[in-house]
Amino acid sequence: THPSPRPTKSVYVAPRPRRTYKPRPKPRPKPTPSAVTEINLSDRIMQLIPTKHIYSQPSPQALVQVPTNFWTDSASNFTTSVVILGIPVSVFLTPTYTWNFGDGRSLTTHSRGGPRPSTDVTHIYTRAGKYTVTLSISWSGNWMADQLMYPVLGNAIVQTISMPLVVVPGPTKFTS
Repeated sequence: THPSPRPTKSVYVAPRPRRTYKPRPKPRPKPTPSAVTEINLSDRIMQLIPTKHIYSQPSPQALVQVPTNFWTDSASNFTTSVVILGIPVSVFLTPTYTWNFGDGRSLTTHSRGGPRPSTDVTHIYTRAGKYTVTLSISWSGNWMADQLMYPVLGNAIVQTISMPLVVVPGPTKFTS
């Protein structure tokens, strides 16, 4: 007789979960900042206005109690054309001059002064010493694009120029 077949035990093997492949991002170098190709109108104008000098008379030294004459060779107005964001812009500026004479006194004027005989910008020093004369030129005006004119707004366009000045006692009949 045949032995009867034994029932087989079936063993269930759970399938392994398949791991999906997720590619890891490759390290990339940090982007380098690109240069700014457009700037605002005030910054662009500031780059275009030429910086000039301060002059004084008498020179190279000023005298106590004698008027010292000052002037600058900066322009009495400034006109230019620039392109901002692809649009041609015309700019028309006029200056206001603020002179700081270094002794606590100052003068604000629309005149840039001039050598003698002009006396538009003069100052009398009452003490001998070393001073720093500072001129702040504030530019204001209008800009025009597409036949329309607008005032230049925002921060003032200001240039600052300085020069050292030595003030000495003037000769008198009591000094030699």
